[in-house]
Amino acid sequence: MTRSGPLRDNADFRRYWLGQLASDLGSQLSLVAYPLLVLTLGGTPAQAGGIATASLLVRLACRLPAGVLVDRADRRRVMLAADLVRAGAVATIPAAALVGGPAYPHLIVVAVVEGAATSVFWPAAAISVRRLVPPQQLTDAMARSQARAATVFLIGPALGGWLFTVNRLAPFVGDAVSYLVSALQIAKIRTPLPPENARSRPDMRVLAGISWLLRQRVLRNVYLYAGALNMATGAAVLATIVVAQRHGASGTVIGFALTTIGAGGVAGTLIAPLLVRRVPPPALFFAVGAALTGAMAVLAVVSSPWTAGAVLGAALLLSPAAGILVGKVMLLDAPKELQGRVAVASDLLMSGLAAAGPLITGILLDGVGARGTWFVLIALVGGATVAALPTFRTPGFLADPAPEPVTPPAAVPAGSSTYPRKERHADV
Repeated sequence: MTRSGPLRDNADFRRYWLGQLASDLGSQLSLVAYPLLVLTLGGTPAQAGGIATASLLVRLACRLPAGVLVDRADRRRVMLAADLVRAGAVATIPAAALVGGPAYPHLIVVAVVEGAATSVFWPAAAISVRRLVPPQQLTDAMARSQARAATVFLIGPALGGWLFTVNRLAPFVGDAVSYLVSALQIAKIRTPLPPENARSRPDMRVLAGISWLLRQRVLRNVYLYAGALNMATGAAVLATIVVAQRHGASGTVIGFALTTIGAGGVAGTLIAPLLVRRVPPPALFFAVGAALTGAMAVLAVVSSPWTAGAVLGAALLLSPAAGILVGKVMLLDAPKELQGRVAVASDLLMSGLAAAGPLITGILLDGVGARGTWFVLIALVGGATVAALPTFRTPGFLADPAPEPVTPPAAVPAGSSTYPRKERHADV
């Protein structure tokens, strides 16, 4: 059950948050290390991008069955198993060094296994936080999660680049350890995390979450818009790494330069509450696309990783506020018996395009060069922003849903569940 005291005193949420912090940090270490390791082993930019694409594609393939699993199974056990699998998979990379590895096919296999486990872990974690905090603290919990992710992105690339310079396998050791830390924190959570009890006969179709989300026109279009922007952002990071490496920048320089992107995310989480209160949602979402389009235009004419990181960081200042707006509406509207599948459906819409981004970016860099790649990304982001304008103009765009009335206790039939009936805000 959720706790009603201050969020800072919620021990289970703190354990959850710390576990996610460790896991996210480990993932950021390997984010820089994977392409650098491939390039160091003599691979091409397309092969470097292929590692990320392999992981993203398997996550896409596994997300729908993963949604059904987390709607049926105990979420804590699911997260524990996923963390242990991820730790074991990543640990094989430094272990392979003892026998002369790792080789490129081995890295692909690790990316596939880790991606599959992550596809199961993520929806279980997204749903669990709704049980760990009371509904009135959902916005605060989301903001803290945004701040955690942005802070990790701020320090992770720099730390990963530095560790790679010290020893090219060190980031992968850190990533494996981070999954073990996450598993330990999850094991300490005392709040039960069973599957939700549906009020009527549960719909266990694999595609039920997608069916529900596709009927929500505004949410569907916003998630597709976010998917195009996510693809461009991920492509920009990979392009920055490859261009900097071609110009002789070390892993340490690249990692520290990319921390400026994280700085923009951290600053964005700090101003997000003010933006949500003061800026109309249509203007905010248009500004996100316009800022990223402008950033791509600047990156087309510069080659410094420091400049690239600073420009992308500035462009992402508005993203946390936009994420809180759309995330809150989705959480409050999703039927509780479909929570896992709606979570993966929204993620599929956001990451479907992004899955092919790294590989396409590598191919573009090989084929048309850095400047041509940036021009393609400008067209992608600008076109997506223009196409989304009719959605932004929808009356009541991303307004908070009105809560359903609470059923009075006297109206609850005798013999019904001992769990209290809650209004929609409590179902999240």
